[in-house]
Amino acid sequence: MAKLIIKFINNVAGVINNDPDMRGLLEIHFLPNYRVSLAECLIPASDVSEQISPRAPKPQGPGT
Repeated sequence: MAKLIIKFINNVAGVINNDPDMRGLLEIHFLPNYRVSLAECLIPASDVSEQISPRAPKPQGPGT
């Protein structure tokens, strides 16, 4: 499923990036190896590392 989503994004990017009416207005880029540290550079006003957990937390409480 993830490969299909990436392929879809690349196809949409190809259409938009090659549309003369969109030139200078909108451009789509796909960033390889996107991770939290790169997001923190691209979105400096937010503390992304607090919003994104790299792995799911372990269940806690009775019955675990």
